[in-house]
Amino acid sequence: MVDATSWQNLATDIDAAMTTIDAKRVLAIRPSSARILNDSTQLLTNSVLATLAFATEDWDNGGLANLGINNDRLTLTPGIWLVAAGVRPFGMTNVTHVEIQVSLNGVTNFQHRIGPLYSGATPVIQTHGLLVVTASTDYVTALTAWSGTGGPATAIGGYLQATKMRDYP
Repeated sequence: MVDATSWQNLATDIDAAMTTIDAKRVLAIRPSSARILNDSTQLLTNSVLATLAFATEDWDNGGLANLGINNDRLTLTPGIWLVAAGVRPFGMTNVTHVEIQVSLNGVTNFQHRIGPLYSGATPVIQTHGLLVVTASTDYVTALTAWSGTGGPATAIGGYLQATKMRDYP
């Protein structure tokens, strides 16, 4: 028997389904994304892995950055993320290597290392990769190091960027 209650239940179910579809549509059109910048100088000691500190949000449409509390990270929600990082160290004399790493919760997930480089090189080094994030407290950081002579090096133009590709699971 169809009565007022059954019509109300149908309307409630349709509304819930449309809300779910709308949330997925918004994510597909404008995924959570943020890019934070190291637009000030940061000294880098020879042969010491340093976590980059960031001072500026280039954009953040997902609430991933809180530079007033944690100026070294983006906090990600569960999902599959495309993460990229880069930096340009300068002030070294002879460079054996320069590297950039991206870590998830303090564990390195991917990196890029180049070297040896010519005397006085000021390379831009970048890396990117996909990360599977399973907890709403997971965070990514960017770390850099160099070895050689001269210095300390100065990191400029650093960035950390993340874009959500899809929900997980």
